[in-house]
Amino acid sequence: MKRIKLFSESLLLFSGLLFGSTAFGQSPFPNSAQKFFEEGEIRFDKRDYDEAIQYFNECLRLQANFAEAYYWRGLAHEQTRQLSFAISDFTTYLQLKPRNPEGLFNRGQVHYRLAQFSQAKEDFIELLAQRSVETNTVYFRRDAHTGGVDKLMTTHSSSRGQIFQLLGLAETKLNNHVAAVIAFDSALHYMPNDADTYVNRGIVHLTNGEQALALDDFKRALSINPQHALAKNNLYSLNKHTGVARLEPLDSLIDAAPWLPYGYAERAHISFQQKNYKAALEDYNQAIKLSPTTAEYYLNRGLVYEKLKQGNNAYNDYTKAIYLQEDFAMAWLNRGNVLLSLQKHTEAIQDYTAAITYTPEYGAAYYNRGVAYYQLKNTQSACRDLQIAKRLGQPVTDALLKKVCPTKP
Repeated sequence: MKRIKLFSESLLLFSGLLFGSTAFGQSPFPNSAQKFFEEGEIRFDKRDYDEAIQYFNECLRLQANFAEAYYWRGLAHEQTRQLSFAISDFTTYLQLKPRNPEGLFNRGQVHYRLAQFSQAKEDFIELLAQRSVETNTVYFRRDAHTGGVDKLMTTHSSSRGQIFQLLGLAETKLNNHVAAVIAFDSALHYMPNDADTYVNRGIVHLTNGEQALALDDFKRALSINPQHALAKNNLYSLNKHTGVARLEPLDSLIDAAPWLPYGYAERAHISFQQKNYKAALEDYNQAIKLSPTTAEYYLNRGLVYEKLKQGNNAYNDYTKAIYLQEDFAMAWLNRGNVLLSLQKHTEAIQDYTAAITYTPEYGAAYYNRGVAYYQLKNTQSACRDLQIAKRLGQPVTDALLKKVCPTKP
C-alpha cells in the first residue's frame, strides 16, 4: 500500500502543573527543610522554576527523604525541560511513596516525551491497575503541535480514559497495534465523545491497512469537532490516496490549523501541478517558515523557482536541501540540472555523480550526466552513461545512442 503521510498523536503530552497550596499537608520534617520546601512551592507557583529547583535542592540537602520535595523538583525539572532529572526525581518519589498516582502519571508522560515507550507503558498500566487513582492534582493537556493548553484534567477515576489514551499512544509507538486499538477502545468507553481518541485509533487502523475503519474514525472525530485539524489532515490524506486531490479541503485544513506546514506544502503541490507557480511559491514559503528543517520543502520550492526562471534561488534551495539531507539524491540531481543550464558542466557532473553515489540505480542521473559528458565532447563516458540509463528504464532512443556512440552502441 502506498504510504500515506499522516500526523499522529492528537493527544501527546500532559504538563503537570499544580496551582495554589500543596495537597500534601503538613510535613513532619524539621522546620528548616519545610521552610525551603514552602519557598520552592512559592517560586514554582510564580513559574520561576530555576529558583524553585534551588530551594528544593536545599530542602533535600537538609532532609534527604523529604518525598514532596522530589515530586515538586521533578515538576520543575520537567518545566525546564530537564527531563532526565525529572525522571530521577519522580522515581525517588515513588520509592518513598510506592504506586503514588501523581508520581506514576508524571513519570509515565516524561518517559513518553523521552521516547522511552516501554517504561511509559509500564507506568500507565500500573496506574490503571489501581482501583482508585484519585488525586488533587490538576493537569493541563498540551497540544502536540502548538504547545498550547486546550483542556484540563485530573488523575482521579473520571479521567481513566485519558490514561488509556496515553497507553494507546505508547502501544502505537511500540508497534503493538492490537494492544493500541484495545487501549483506545477502552479510552472511548470512558470518553465516548473524545475526537482525539478517534483520530489516534484511526491512525492505527490505517497502519494495519484497514482503510474503511480509519475513514470511519476520522469522520467520527470531525462529527464531534468539525475543526479538528489532525482529523481533517488525515482524512484529506486518505482521500488523496484513493481519489483526486482538491484545493478546497486543504483551504479548510489551513484555516483550522495554520501552524501545520503540511497543509501549505500540499496546497503548493497542487498549485504547481496547475501551473500556478506564484501561489505555489507563497505556500512553500509558509511551509518552510513553519518547518525550516524539512529538506523536501526546499527541493519543491527549488522546482518552483526554476519554473519562474529564478535559477539562483533554485540553486540555493537545492543546496539547502542537500545541507539538511546529504543523501537526498533528487536534490543533487536538480542542482546538477541548474549547473548544466549555466554551462557549468564539470560541477554538474559532480552533482550527478553524488546522486548516483547515494542512489546507484538512479537512471535520470546517469542520463543527465551522459548529456553533460557529451557536451564536454567526452563521448566515451557519455555513451557509457546513456547505455546504463537505458538499462535502468530511461527513454534513451537508438538514434541518440547512435549519435553519441558512433562506433558500437
